[in-house]
Amino acid sequence: MEYFLKWKGKHNSYWLNKCEECWSYYTKGIQHRNSLKCWKLGIPLSSIKDFNKAIKIIDEIIEGFNNVTYKYSTDFGILKIITKGIIIIYFESNEDMLSFIIKFKEKAKDILKDVSFLDNIFYKFLVNTERLDKNFYFRRGCPEYDLKFGSWKKWERV
Repeated sequence: MEYFLKWKGKHNSYWLNKCEECWSYYTKGIQHRNSLKCWKLGIPLSSIKDFNKAIKIIDEIIEGFNNVTYKYSTDFGILKIITKGIIIIYFESNEDMLSFIIKFKEKAKDILKDVSFLDNIFYKFLVNTERLDKNFYFRRGCPEYDLKFGSWKKWERV
């Protein structure tokens, strides 16, 4: 799924290198440690009233973090019947991700709304994420990794 979507976002060579190395190992059937330190926070676009304001808030907040970046897609091709798109924010730790959520909820409280029913089904079951609060989904590593290395929910904590 990741490869036919049109992604935009804040490019970060740290994450590009980290993901490239991790994916290279994945193609050889080896789980790289980078996947164990990859926390992806998803904010479905159905839970945001003002996309541009959300991006400005994200940009502002991530300045206070090391090694955090994001990407988003509003073009899910045929899947647009299920989801409007998503913003994915990359963290190296669960703690940073939770800290970001607290800050985002405070600054974005006027633009957040409940996630659509279809988005909830899509991200919970097809992408194998966990829902946090009413607006966020998270997982570790790429969804494809679950097929080779088992559910991310059972991976070693580092």
